[in-house]
Amino acid sequence: MPGTNSIHARLLMLAACLMFSGAPVWAQTDSTSEDNKPLQWDNGLWYRGPNLQLKVGGQAQLDTAGFVGDQDEFAFDNGVEWRRAQLYTNIQLKERISFKFQWGFQGQPPRLKDAWMQISFPRLGVYMRGGRFSSTFGLEKETSSNDLMFLEESLVSTFVPRQETGVLIHSVSNRRRWDIGFSSGASELECLLCDVLGVTGRYSTGLQLGRKDRLLHVGGDFSRRWLGENESARLRARPESHLAPYLIDTGEIAADRTDTALLETAFVDGPYSIQSETGWTRVKTPSGDRMGFFAFYVYGSYTLTGETRPYNETRGIFDSVRPKREFRDGAGGTGAVIVAARYSYIDLDDKGLDGGTLGDLSFALNWYPTQHARAMFNLIRAKREALDAVWIFQARLQLAY
Repeated sequence: MPGTNSIHARLLMLAACLMFSGAPVWAQTDSTSEDNKPLQWDNGLWYRGPNLQLKVGGQAQLDTAGFVGDQDEFAFDNGVEWRRAQLYTNIQLKERISFKFQWGFQGQPPRLKDAWMQISFPRLGVYMRGGRFSSTFGLEKETSSNDLMFLEESLVSTFVPRQETGVLIHSVSNRRRWDIGFSSGASELECLLCDVLGVTGRYSTGLQLGRKDRLLHVGGDFSRRWLGENESARLRARPESHLAPYLIDTGEIAADRTDTALLETAFVDGPYSIQSETGWTRVKTPSGDRMGFFAFYVYGSYTLTGETRPYNETRGIFDSVRPKREFRDGAGGTGAVIVAARYSYIDLDDKGLDGGTLGDLSFALNWYPTQHARAMFNLIRAKREALDAVWIFQARLQLAY
């Protein structure tokens, strides 16, 4: 775990000063008065030329966590970390070809996380993307980490592919989103053809129910991965805290194939929202046996300041909340305040395999002083079967453009 308490305090103080000082980094350029300037600040640094558009953005997430509970089997250490510290560049050429490069600086050494090229086919209503990219699997996973209601994804994310190297085809139609991807599941960018091969698909739709701020989202996902002779499957989960140890683990399972299915639902009515996903993973062993695992979560949220969660109709996800009155307004703005509660559960036991079961009950408080800054606090009660519950207190300071 990182350094001493004094280092923790200095890091938190620095992040707090950056987020809430009202420094020029928060100022938004009035793009209407600078249309003739190719270089502008507009929710990120933009260059807009006749045949080229380029945006540079980034995110910083500083986390701290404390644990209460006696666990002889697992080591829970209080700590602080840069959960994410990333820069990205989006490049678009003549409206048909685009690129993205994203670097992560939270580890040593820095690494290239995303690197892909995308071509649009307007007549077909699709995009084709090739390279290394985040898996478009599930509502929670497809949502940016900047816009998640809780610090970490639910226990369902244990089943979700992380990064993929391959080809992705997705639609551009409003309110209906579909994706199909073919990938190697490579852990390194240079591994373009590995033993692990997979196909992933997602379909979702958003149904507006009368008012603009009342919407029902439904979706379904499926992933199949074929493993080579020397490959194995492994599922394990932390209690929704990145600073916590893994509490349940199947260990390495000799497998020929893994199949994962996921159901997505969400309902938004003004400041209220409910969201849930249920996932199943089946592992097929070389002997022909099949082991099945199950996970789900459900949460509800309420925006105390009246904002609604904005729905991205093209991508089939929820975007960042936009405060009605930002904290920096000087006219008494409070920003946006959201409270939420979630229950998440996963079962990794089947056919004599004791991977473990885990249930998390989480409470969240989110404050958006501006659209691009957020302070978060989560309280989690994590309970693994046959062990005492652990209480987790964690917080995050976030800046994202």
